[in-house]
Amino acid sequence: METSVRVIADETVPNPEGDGIGAHAADCGGIKTAHKPDCYKSEYPINISHEVRTPMNSIMGFAELALDSDQMPKIKDYLNKILYSAKLLLNIIESIVGTSKTEEYEKRPFGEDAILTEKPCFDGLVLVCDDNPMNQEVMCDNLTRVGLRTMVVDNGKKAVSIAAARKENGEKPFDLILMDIFMPVMDGVEAASKIISLETNAPIVAVTANIMAGELERYKKNGMPDCLGKPFSSQELWHVLLKYLTPIDKSKNTAHGISSENDDEMRKRLLVGFARNYQTVHADISEAVSAGDLELAHRLAHSLKGNAGLIGKTGLRSAAAEIEALLKDRIASVWDSKMNNLNAELMFVLGELKPLLREAQENEAAATESQIPVDNELVYELLDRLEVMLDNINPECMNLLDDIRLIPGGGKLANQVEDFEFEAALSTVAELRTKLVAKKSG
Repeated sequence: METSVRVIADETVPNPEGDGIGAHAADCGGIKTAHKPDCYKSEYPINISHEVRTPMNSIMGFAELALDSDQMPKIKDYLNKILYSAKLLLNIIESIVGTSKTEEYEKRPFGEDAILTEKPCFDGLVLVCDDNPMNQEVMCDNLTRVGLRTMVVDNGKKAVSIAAARKENGEKPFDLILMDIFMPVMDGVEAASKIISLETNAPIVAVTANIMAGELERYKKNGMPDCLGKPFSSQELWHVLLKYLTPIDKSKNTAHGISSENDDEMRKRLLVGFARNYQTVHADISEAVSAGDLELAHRLAHSLKGNAGLIGKTGLRSAAAEIEALLKDRIASVWDSKMNNLNAELMFVLGELKPLLREAQENEAAATESQIPVDNELVYELLDRLEVMLDNINPECMNLLDDIRLIPGGGKLANQVEDFEFEAALSTVAELRTKLVAKKSG
């Protein structure tokens, strides 16, 4: 008896880098159907495992190398190779399941697949609905790059609630809603149909890996006429955005016109936050080691290393990395000298940041002194908006800092938001709301 077995096509896909990554890329060019005896069936899983693991090995290997490198050109080279290997892996997966985005999208209007030679620019607010934090980050960062602001929710029920709240409050509807399909509490299909029933006029696009023809029809019937398939490229996202949003002239775009100013402001906030949070970290690590809590000490060193790298302080990052390694390997022989080096690097960085920290503290004190009476209803609305953002770890909450500081007692909350202490900020929001209720009833 013969059985129809699917085997990877033996064709080669050239690797533009010429570094050998694509030696087996050939095998992901497509799947052919051949008739083989039953004895060959057992080879199929082995072949598939090999073809999947080959690009995965490159992805994982280059990712680890990139994380461990301080050289930007080298990191960029690793990232290019990760992207190349990821595309190979996607081809294999599409071959295994017998479908691809090309097949499912082949009926799209002419021009939607054209390569955009220049990054478009927009102005608007997009609701991102996805329960995966990494997917949220990828989407939000992509949208920010083209000038869009984002709000994030992690399930369909929250998406419906926030869309309804904006309508009730008379706020402008979202310019676009990007809806994941498989989410907890309420899935994307149900959420989309409920939002459509609210008649907010906000367009909704499905964002999912499930792009089979039958599913695409189901999305359309529930108010999502278009679908962005995961994984997506920047080009594919831009085409979707261009269909629903009107691009604007970069030279006239307020968001992009001050993008460098926004970047400078964000960097300033990061530096101030670092100066606030790491004043005592050297002592904290020492105390944790003395108390025998090496796990806490390691976590503190790891956090210091990451954040020092984030603000570009490579000397401090290297010193923290050495302490992290010593704690991991339980090496005590050079502990004192390495801790002295860490302290010297830390004091140098904190000394550099001292003027910025002083300026921030003076501005906060001035804002507190100049506070004017505010409408309690507006404060409630602000706290409600902030709570949703904090609950979903939405970086857009940084845009509310000036308003937060106008709230009586809002200085503490503003500092927590600025320092990315979102859990603590949620507790402070609850405290402020309780005080407002007590004041109103009193």
